[in-house]
Amino acid sequence: MLNAHKVSVHRGGRALLDGFTARFAPAELAMVVGANGAGKTTLLRCLNGELPPTHGSVEFASRPLAHWSRVQLARARAVLPQQSSLDFPFIVGDVALMGRMPHATSAAENRAIAAEALALCDCAHLIARAYTSLSGGEQQRVQIARVIAQIYRRRAAREPEHERFLLLDEPVAALDLSHQYALMRLLKRLQSEHKIGIVCALHNLNLVAQFADRALVMQRGKLVADGAPLEVFTESLMREVFNLEVAVQRHPENNAIPLLIPRLTNDSNIN
Repeated sequence: MLNAHKVSVHRGGRALLDGFTARFAPAELAMVVGANGAGKTTLLRCLNGELPPTHGSVEFASRPLAHWSRVQLARARAVLPQQSSLDFPFIVGDVALMGRMPHATSAAENRAIAAEALALCDCAHLIARAYTSLSGGEQQRVQIARVIAQIYRRRAAREPEHERFLLLDEPVAALDLSHQYALMRLLKRLQSEHKIGIVCALHNLNLVAQFADRALVMQRGKLVADGAPLEVFTESLMREVFNLEVAVQRHPENNAIPLLIPRLTNDSNIN
């Protein structure tokens, strides 16, 4: 389990997080949503150990994050930040291989895992390309492959079993529509087949509605709703959190999935 207990972060006289409490389970796809500045990125930075909270605590596998070494944490959880900067012309295969640095597995095993992660992210054909020659969307897919490689375990691996988490901040940024849905299907596969817990900050509410087991809605650093998307995505909550009039309907192919449609305003120029 990854647990945040009454976590607050104060910076410049502001509460970026304000008493946030939630438990994240292995083999769960939890997606965090909220307006810009709601505290999503700050939350992920606290959960990954990068940002110590001003108050409260974060525990991983029943131990405070401070009791884990950097190597231990790197083997158990991987982090995709909102922006990944890499200006050197590394070969794509080597970028994915960077995810294997914390591990004691063999060089052959590491290369095999990196190649498998690239294939999962539709990047196998890019393996010999220079990273800097790729489009923004291709670079994003390579970075996603890197963090998957960091916690991926093939059946032949001999490393000890432990809980594993992916912490992803806007992973669909720069991805085209097809690759957005391909990534969501991949996350569901990692969750169900590999028992990886996933905490993901996302702005696309319809992707959250379709794929998340659990949606956590944040507003001004507080957790204001937590549950299945069908339960928490209501018209009144969307109006309060996003200041937007939204019609919430049921997906025509699955009544358990809410479908969010922004309402047209009187001054709309859409014909």
